[in-house]
Amino acid sequence: MKAVVTGASSGIGRDMAHTLCDMGFTVYGVARREDRLKKIKEIWFLNQIFPCFFRWLFTSVHVNVYSLVFK
Repeated sequence: MKAVVTGASSGIGRDMAHTLCDMGFTVYGVARREDRLKKIKEIWFLNQIFPCFFRWLFTSVHVNVYSLVFK
């Protein structure tokens, strides 16, 4: 199963992405704050939290979200 989580760089979005990864989802975490997203990505990589993918993008453009999941 796949999930797209917006706001994955902090707060509820970050926690939801982590929970879904633990549940076995392939998570695509997106956020506007690229600097925070990079930090989260590094921490999760070091702690081997997989399968999660992080990307900075504007979710208001639907094509961006579609291309993220269906590449």
